[in-house]
Amino acid sequence: VPITLAWNTHGNSRFSPPDELVLRFESGIRIGGIVRDELGTPVAGAKVEVHGPSRDIGGDMLLINTYKTVSDDNGRWSWDVAPADLDALMLNVTHPEYANKPVFRRLASSVAGLEEFKREEAVFVLKHGYLVTGRVTDENGKPIANARAAIGGNRIGSFVRAAKTQADGRFSIKYPPPGDTIVTIEA
Repeated sequence: VPITLAWNTHGNSRFSPPDELVLRFESGIRIGGIVRDELGTPVAGAKVEVHGPSRDIGGDMLLINTYKTVSDDNGRWSWDVAPADLDALMLNVTHPEYANKPVFRRLASSVAGLEEFKREEAVFVLKHGYLVTGRVTDENGKPIANARAAIGGNRIGSFVRAAKTQADGRFSIKYPPPGDTIVTIEA
């Protein structure tokens, strides 16, 4: 199982790595799954992120397990070196053309059971989003071209999707994540 070692200097701390550090690697197992849309069609190019728990190993150092992959043309993904204890792993599946909000979920509490991950048959369903359209005009009703329309969780920059208005002031933004959102216009 791969390990990433990270340390934090907490701004003012004078941290120096130890002269010697012993890391014990465990043998990994293969897990995987399939990403489909709500009609059952495989989704190629879905980003799959698997995160293991971080462990403090002292001296401001952390061990971090992270794996990122992309589903293939059949919607399949796999990881050859997952830890044998899958209970603590977190998984996130996203695709820019689908509406799912990035949320890490524990494999143990996912819809798919742990055995399905081991058989590489765990299914994740991404939902098609909706289309947000609008028209930007000035106070006289004249269209504003090249204005920026953005969708996100707030007005200060955490935008998920954005588009420029056309010559007629119209814009369309595909597949915003589900839930409450704010449309911000910058002209």
